[in-house]
Amino acid sequence: AQFTLTNESFQAVKKAMSVLSLAELAVVGSDGVLSLEAIDSRGTTKDSFSINVGSTDKTFKAVFKAEYLKLLPVDYEVSICKKGISSFKNPDIEYWIAIEAGASKFE
Repeated sequence: AQFTLTNESFQAVKKAMSVLSLAELAVVGSDGVLSLEAIDSRGTTKDSFSINVGSTDKTFKAVFKAEYLKLLPVDYEVSICKKGISSFKNPDIEYWIAIEAGASKFE
């Protein structure tokens, strides 16, 4: 999956993660909608937050630990591979971030 992650969308999800005490961010493709979600994949809380960031023809859930998402506040082109790695790239910098394999699902 590939999409543009704006700094505005990323900051909104990070703020929700902090307010709701959620330690994970999920990129979810479902029913044609691509969204960012602040979640707890272990199920210890029912709190969550979601923001629509685009559309997709794929069905998946890629989960990232918040502690690995220390990114500069800019827009990124994000690529997610079902093999467990993602790329957050802009013209000046690129981050490679691992996906939480046990909590992620790809169809």
